[in-house]
Amino acid sequence: MAETSPVPKGKARASGSPEVADVVVHRKAGKSGDQIYRAVLDVSTGDDPISLQSWKAVLSTPELRQVWDPAVEAAHLVEMFDPMTRVSKTNFTLGWPAK
Repeated sequence: MAETSPVPKGKARASGSPEVADVVVHRKAGKSGDQIYRAVLDVSTGDDPISLQSWKAVLSTPELRQVWDPAVEAAHLVEMFDPMTRVSKTNFTLGWPAK
């Protein structure tokens, strides 16, 4: 990971192993003083067609939403009628001032 500087915002390249040399790390100070990081990696696929089904599966699975969405406390599938129609229950975390 890139070294952190005292500047509250910035953009840097990750350093260390060659596997992460192309990762761009953005850093920003949040309203509460917490540091917010975003890592971006562009992956060249060449001329070969790729499938995004595995990413779609992760983003559409209710039980996995709490892993990638910080606003979700818990989520689960209530009923699945068919692959395109389902009912899920999502509990969102309350932000300030509702906490």
